[in-house]
Amino acid sequence: MSFDLNHKFWVYTRKEIGQLIKKQNRLKKIEPPEEKAISYKIYAELYVLYVELVDKLSFIYHNTFQVQKRALVRVLVENATQQLMQLKEELKDLEMSEYVYIDKALIARKLTPRDLVVWRSPQFLYRRPLDIQNIIADNRLYMNDEEKEEKAAQDWVPISEAVKLIQAHERARRARVYKSNIKYDKKKFLKVHQRKKINYKFTFKPDQAMSIPVKRTIFSADFLKADESCENLIKKDDVADTAIDDEEALSAMRNNAACKIQSCWRGYKTRKIVKIKKRFREELYGMKKMRKLKRPNQKANSIMEMYNNEMLKIKLDEDFINLINDERTRLLQVLFPWMMEDISDRIRAWFKEFYDATGNFHPYPDPVNKERYWLSLMKQ
Repeated sequence: MSFDLNHKFWVYTRKEIGQLIKKQNRLKKIEPPEEKAISYKIYAELYVLYVELVDKLSFIYHNTFQVQKRALVRVLVENATQQLMQLKEELKDLEMSEYVYIDKALIARKLTPRDLVVWRSPQFLYRRPLDIQNIIADNRLYMNDEEKEEKAAQDWVPISEAVKLIQAHERARRARVYKSNIKYDKKKFLKVHQRKKINYKFTFKPDQAMSIPVKRTIFSADFLKADESCENLIKKDDVADTAIDDEEALSAMRNNAACKIQSCWRGYKTRKIVKIKKRFREELYGMKKMRKLKRPNQKANSIMEMYNNEMLKIKLDEDFINLINDERTRLLQVLFPWMMEDISDRIRAWFKEFYDATGNFHPYPDPVNKERYWLSLMKQ
C-alpha cells in the first residue's frame, strides 16, 4: 500500500475515532435508560462502530512502517479491542444468550453479518523465527539484489529444461504420426506441393496485354453511388467548384447522421449498463463467482513479503533506538560534558584504598530499605 493511501486512510479513521468519542461522551451525560430494548439498541450501534474501527486500525497497523506512529496505532488497536470485547459481553448479558442478533443496526449501516466478523490481523499472528523461516525459504530473506537475481535464474533453469523436454516429445510424436500416415497412404502424404514456375520475359509493345494478370488502378472509375443524395456530386462540374444550392437538404442529412450516431451510442451505453448490473446481481446472489488471477507462486510470494516487511520494521525500530541514543549522547556531550567523564578507575582506586585500610568491606544495606549506608550503621 502506498504512503498516500495509508495517510488518507489514517486521517479518515482518526475522524471516525473523534466522532465515536463525541458520541460516547453524549451518552455518558444522559441517564441510563430503564427499557432493555433501548439499552440493547445503543450497545448494538456502538458494537458495530467498534468492529469497523478495529478492522481499520488493524489494517493501518499492518501497513505502517513509521516507528512512533506504529506504537501509537498499536495502543489504539489494543484499547479498541478491549472496548469491543466489553461491549460484546454487555450484549450477551442483555440478550442472555451466546448468539446476539443486531439486524436493525446492520440495516442502518448497510452491512452484512460477515462484515462484523473480527478477523485476526496478520500482524498479531504467531510466526516462525526469522532464522527458521530463512532456512525454509532457501536463504532468501537475507539475500541482496544480485543474489536474488542469481537465485531466480537458477529457479528458471528447470522450467526451461522442462519446456525443451516437452517440445522434444511433441516433435517426436508428430514424427511418429507422420510415419504412420505414410504407411497408411503413401500417395496422399508423400505428395510434394510445389509452386508452379511461370517463365516471364519482359517485352514492351504498345497496347500489349500482360502475360501475367497485374492489378492496375483504374483512374477513370466512378466511385459515386447512384443515390439521390449523390445527384449533386454527379452533376457537379469537375473544374468549377460551385456552391451547394440546397442547404436545407445538407442540414437534414447532418441531423439524420447525428441522430443515428446518438441512437447507436445510447443503445451501446444502455446495453453496457444492463450487462454490468446483471453481472453484479449474479455475483450478489452467488450465481456466478468473480474470476481472479491466481499466480502459481502467489502464496509463497505473499509469505515472503510479510516476513520482509517484518524484517524491515525490526530494522527501523533498531535504527530509531540507535538514533535516539546517539542524539542523547550528543546532547550530553554538548550541554553536560562533565557528566560524560569516565571515573571507573577512580572508583576502583577508592575501593582498593578502603580495603587496604580496613581489611574488609562493610555489609551493604538492604536494597528494600531505601536508606543510606551510614544511617543503617547508626541504627545498628
